[in-house]
Amino acid sequence: MGGMEDRHTPMDPNEAERRSADMLDGAGLPRFAAARHDSDVDMLEFVWEHGLTIHFDLTREMDPIDDWEREAIRASPLGTRHEPIRTYISESKDDPHGASGSPA
Repeated sequence: MGGMEDRHTPMDPNEAERRSADMLDGAGLPRFAAARHDSDVDMLEFVWEHGLTIHFDLTREMDPIDDWEREAIRASPLGTRHEPIRTYISESKDDPHGASGSPA
């Protein structure tokens, strides 16, 4: 959602938020849960419920949503799109490493 064009006068953060929401709606993507403007660095921070944060430089042109952003915005909360993480308690009967710490 951020571009790499030459720097220019910062975009109005309310306009950038509205345009970003329109782009998300047009792409069938969920909207961000919150937006925060940092006027010290002319950045707009978009945060989704599942934890994704995207920073938009208000001094750049707004680009269309790219594939990485699209997938990150669609991502489910951590753990639901990945293989389970297996953990073992050291020296438990289920620990495959045995008492020495190396695989049994």
